[in-house]
Amino acid sequence: MTPFYRNLASIPGREAVLNPLTLSFRDRDLEEQFDRRYFKINLLTGRVSHILAVFFYLLVATWDIAFLEPGRMQVWIWVCSIVTLMFSFGYVLTYKGLDFYSRHWQKLFAVYVMITGFGFSAVTLSSLP
Repeated sequence: MTPFYRNLASIPGREAVLNPLTLSFRDRDLEEQFDRRYFKINLLTGRVSHILAVFFYLLVATWDIAFLEPGRMQVWIWVCSIVTLMFSFGYVLTYKGLDFYSRHWQKLFAVYVMITGFGFSAVTLSSLP
């Protein structure tokens, strides 16, 4: 069975060998080729994840306000505004700023995780006595 990464990074005459500690290719050309192809293959998934993240964030906010704690509505308005704006900007960037996005998408996704987590924390802390 061929490892999945060999299909994403292949230069005729060179073997795709991964460093088991860093999970990077020993051949720098293969590393760059893998990065480009991996991004290209997963771009649609990234775009869809932007849309789904906003949808589910708003769904949780609506559910929380409707069934659990109506008093947190003011905090949810601020948090959802920030999260929606951030994901909308990222989504537009996948079309308009593709060069920038292709270089920094992993960092952007890390920021998304931190900001959405901070939003949930802010909402939770707002309901403490």
